[in-house]
Amino acid sequence: MSDTTIIAAMGPLLFIIGCLIVGLPLLNADTTAGRFWPCLACILLIARTLVWRVSETLPPFAFSLDAIWSYLFVSFEILSSLSSMLLFIFLSRAIDRTTMATRNVAWVRSRNRRVDLLIPTYNEGQAILERTIIGAQSQDYDNYRIFVLDDRCRDWLCDLCKRRDVGYITRSNNEHAKSGNINHALQQLSDEEAGEFVAIFDADFVAQPEFLSRALALFRDEEVACVQTPQHFFNPDPLQHGFGAGSRWPDEQRFFFDVLLAAKDAWGVAFCCGTSSIIRRKALDQVGGFPTESVTEDMLLSLKLKEAGWKTVYLNERLSMGLAPEGVSEYITQRGRWCLGFMQIVRSKWGVFGSAKLPAIDRISLFDAFLYWGASFPFRILCLIAPIIYGLTGLAVVKADAQGVLDYYAPSICASVIVLAWITRGRVMPIVTDAAQLLVTVDAMKAAAFGLFKPNGHKFKVTAKGGERDRLNVQWRLILRFLLPLLLATIGAVTYGTFDVFSPVYGNQSAPVWLFWSYYNAIVIAVTIFTCIELPRPKTEGFRVAESAVLTIGPLMQRHQVLLLSTSWAMLSGRAPVPLGASIVLHLQGVSEPVTARASKIGKNSFEVTFETTPSLHEAIIRKLFSGQYQLRPARFRFADVIIAIAGRFAS
Repeated sequence: MSDTTIIAAMGPLLFIIGCLIVGLPLLNADTTAGRFWPCLACILLIARTLVWRVSETLPPFAFSLDAIWSYLFVSFEILSSLSSMLLFIFLSRAIDRTTMATRNVAWVRSRNRRVDLLIPTYNEGQAILERTIIGAQSQDYDNYRIFVLDDRCRDWLCDLCKRRDVGYITRSNNEHAKSGNINHALQQLSDEEAGEFVAIFDADFVAQPEFLSRALALFRDEEVACVQTPQHFFNPDPLQHGFGAGSRWPDEQRFFFDVLLAAKDAWGVAFCCGTSSIIRRKALDQVGGFPTESVTEDMLLSLKLKEAGWKTVYLNERLSMGLAPEGVSEYITQRGRWCLGFMQIVRSKWGVFGSAKLPAIDRISLFDAFLYWGASFPFRILCLIAPIIYGLTGLAVVKADAQGVLDYYAPSICASVIVLAWITRGRVMPIVTDAAQLLVTVDAMKAAAFGLFKPNGHKFKVTAKGGERDRLNVQWRLILRFLLPLLLATIGAVTYGTFDVFSPVYGNQSAPVWLFWSYYNAIVIAVTIFTCIELPRPKTEGFRVAESAVLTIGPLMQRHQVLLLSTSWAMLSGRAPVPLGASIVLHLQGVSEPVTARASKIGKNSFEVTFETTPSLHEAIIRKLFSGQYQLRPARFRFADVIIAIAGRFAS
C-alpha cells in the first residue's frame, strides 16, 4: 500500500477517534443521556464490521482446511461481537441509588427492624474471622444479631464466638456446602425472634459501620427482596501484586461492581452476589431458602426471587472490604466455580430457554452472561493461535488486505476501547483485562463444558485465603503447559514469517496487521507469565492512610507521616529515629491506646515498625482501618501507569 492509500484507508478510523476525543469530554458518563450516543456508535460500528466480515472476507464454503478454519473462527467472532453489542446495550443506561439510600436512612432508624447477620465459614483462620466479627460488631445500627456458621465444627471458633459474644451455629455434615450451611442456620433461626432481614458476609469480608443502615434504606420499596452492595478488596489481586500496581491499576472485579452491575440494575436485572448483601426473610422463605441447584447460589437466588415477583437492587457504595484471591491458583479456582455455577443455571429451568416465568430482559441478560462464559474464552484462544497458524502456514482467518482491516476492524476496536475506558474511568484496559482473562481461559472452558454436559455432582470448591505467602511461588504447571508454548510459538511464527524467504507470508502486504496482532499477543502472554511468578506478600496488608502520628522515644517526641498501616506494622516517612530493633511508642490518630513497637526495617526515606499488639489494640486498629475513611484506590486509572508497571517488572 502506498502512503496515500494508507492515509485514505485510515480516514474512518481518524474520523471516529477525532469525534470521540472532542465529544466524550462534553458528556457525563454517569448518566443515561451521556452514555447513549457513544454506546450506540460502538454497537453500529461492531455491526458494520460483522456485515463486512460475513459478506466480504470469507472463502466459499467447502470441506477444505482453509474454509473450515475461517468459518470456525468467524463463528466465535460473531458470538463475541454479539456479546460486545449486548455489553454496550446494558452500559447505555445507568442508575445511582445513593441519593435514595440517604433519603431513607431516617426511615430505617425509625423502624429499627431486626437483622440476622450471618457469617458462613469453612476453612478460614482465626485472624480472618476475628476481623470479620469485629467489623460486624461495629455497625451503627441497633437491632441486629451476629451468627457465625461453622461448617467444620471447630472448638477454637466456638470459643472465639463466646469471647466476642456472638452466636455460633454448626451442623453434622457439609451437604450443599455454603447454601446448605446458610439454610441450616435459617432453620435454627425460624422462631419469633428471627430477623426480618438476613445479611450475608463471607468469612473474609469486613463490614463498614454504615453497611446495615445504608443497605436497609432501599427496602422501603416493598417489592425489593435483596440489596446487593459491591465487593471491594484491601489486598491486591494476583495481577496487581505481580506488577506492584495495587494502587495504580484496578483489580479485576472493579469493572463488574463499579460499572456493569450498576448498569444491569438500571435495566432491572441486578443480581445477588452473595457476600455484602441483605435479603428480606419473607422473600427468602417464599423461594425455599438459598438454592442448591448451582454452586453460584446467589445469582440463582435472584432469578428465583424475580420469578416470585420480587426484585434485586444494587447500592453502588463501598460498604465492606474483603480479601481478593491472593494467588493465581485461588484466582482460577474462584472463576472456574463461577463459570460452572452459571452453566448449571443455564441447564436449569431458570436458564436462557428454561420454563421459569422470567421477563425477556432477564433472559437477554442471561444470554449475555452465557456468551461471556461460553464463547469469549474459546474465542480468546482462537485469537492467540490465529496469527501463529498464519505465520507458519499462510492460512488466514480474514481474507482482507490492510486497507480493509483499517477501514472496518480498526474503527470498531478503537471506538470500543476508548468508550469503555471513558465509561469505566480506566477500569477496563488493554493488556490488563486480556491477561486477567487469559489466566482463567483453560479452566473456564473446562468448567463451561462440565456445567453444560454434566451439571450435577460437582463439589463446591472453596477459594483458600489467608495462607502463608512469604516466599516466591512459581505456577510451573500453568506456565509450561499453556503459556510458554504459546509465547514461543508466537515468537517462532513471527521470526519465520518475517525473515525466511520460503515462508508463505514472507513479504505479504498484510504483514503489518499480522505483526501488530502477534506482538500484542506476545505482550499479553508475557504479562500473564509474570503474574504466574508470585512474589512474596506481607502477612497482613497495609492500608494507605496518609496521616501523621507521634513517636515517643524516651523523653523525646517526633511527628512522622504514616504511609502504610496494618494491624501489626506501620510504615512511616523520614529517617528512622532509632536503630534497627529499638523500641518506640507510637500514638496513632483514632486509637486511644499507645502502641509499643520496634523498628523492623529501615530505608533511606522511610522505616517500618512492628507492633507489640494486645487484644484491645488489635480491635482498635481493625475498627480504624475498616471505618470507611480510607480510599484504597483512585477513582480514575491511567493506561500509562499500566505500561510503566509492566516495563518495570520486565526490566527487573
